[in-house]
Amino acid sequence: MRIRNEIKRLLRMCGHALVGTVHDRLNHTDWQLDVVIEQNNRLAETQTALLEASIQLVEAAGLRRYEVAVEEAGYELENPEVGLMAFLYTFLPQRRALDVGAHVGDVSQGMLEAGYEVYAFEPNPAAYRRLVERLGERAGFRAFDCALGAEEATLPLFVAEDRSPDARYGEATAYASLVEHAMPPELAFTGQVPVRVRTLEALHAEGAVPADIGLAKIDTEGFDLDVIRGMGQHRYPVVCAEFWDRGIPFAASGLRYGLSDLVREMRGRGYGWHTVIYRIWGRPGIAFYSNHPRSVAASWGNVFFFRDFSLFREADQWCAAMLARTYFRPAKPGPASGGKRNS
Repeated sequence: MRIRNEIKRLLRMCGHALVGTVHDRLNHTDWQLDVVIEQNNRLAETQTALLEASIQLVEAAGLRRYEVAVEEAGYELENPEVGLMAFLYTFLPQRRALDVGAHVGDVSQGMLEAGYEVYAFEPNPAAYRRLVERLGERAGFRAFDCALGAEEATLPLFVAEDRSPDARYGEATAYASLVEHAMPPELAFTGQVPVRVRTLEALHAEGAVPADIGLAKIDTEGFDLDVIRGMGQHRYPVVCAEFWDRGIPFAASGLRYGLSDLVREMRGRGYGWHTVIYRIWGRPGIAFYSNHPRSVAASWGNVFFFRDFSLFREADQWCAAMLARTYFRPAKPGPASGGKRNS
């Protein structure tokens, strides 16, 4: 809006300058006055028409941009993380991405459309079949039917069932986890299947996954920190992981890590900056904040870690344009503390 108004202001300035030049000529000559007056009127009419047409074009361009943003929002409107991944494609030194916990391929598809070459991991047999059916023939896509973790192993994958009468949780296969954590009402683990767990370090060593990964997205329903620890010495420019605050139903018991644990781990790996995109359980809206180590109460979402400040800056600016920024302020002293104490 500010840029559009500035363009209109400049256009009007140009118009005033042109008409003013003609008036200056009138003030300095009486020669063929009638002819000059007629030319002046024609110029003024032409300039006015051009001015109005230019302003209309600016307004129409702004309207079209808004309409396209609304029409194309869709999945990205509810999942701005996918939009941020697509945006970062331009700035990354490598355009290969990992989708760990790919489920049926919503994020993988967004990555492919952005231009990434995608290596997707999905251990749930039912979800993996749908993933391959959906994206298996796409150029630049490769799928692995295994989980990722901190060490090579075979572990039980707990599969979930949505028992709600209105199917409020949607795709129950999305909630399969290697961690038997708490679940919300009417969503329950109902069985388990053994799955192979690999490490990224081993897959890189075997050549199954190239070393030049630009972005790693991890969403494993409570197992993300293990995936990160399985990277070994590999460092990707951007790592995105899911977090849960202890105030949401999934984290009431069995939670292996929180946001502060992820931040601590990634700081030790040289990731100096992070951006958190979060929701509050049971409330509408999505917001973000950067470089704060703790989660907002009853929140869940995704945290993007960056090794390079310029990448972080681009991400932070994108989020500021798309989402509401959260600011943290010190809590007021409680009655028991009595405020600041002198030691």
